[in-house]
Amino acid sequence: METDELDREVDAILAREHRARLVALVDGRHFTTYAEQVKALKRDGNLLAAESLLVRLRRAAEAEAEVMGRPTAPWYADQLRIVRKKLAAQASKGK
Repeated sequence: METDELDREVDAILAREHRARLVALVDGRHFTTYAEQVKALKRDGNLLAAESLLVRLRRAAEAEAEVMGRPTAPWYADQLRIVRKKLAAQASKGK
């Protein structure tokens, strides 16, 4: 492989990784740094705030996965599903 070709390949990899880091940010933090905050919101019963945050985190996780060509981290979608199920149960009880 020629040096110019190798340089272009390295530049492309670095550019992709930079894009992935940017799209993975939620309010200036990587989406993976929010797990404890999500857990605390759920534990405190603040399900609407948890849902709102999880929507943003799931979008960031999906965007990063798309840029990097990897599967999306399932935790965010799973937690969003759980929170929405709890919200639906509260709504059906008139809470």
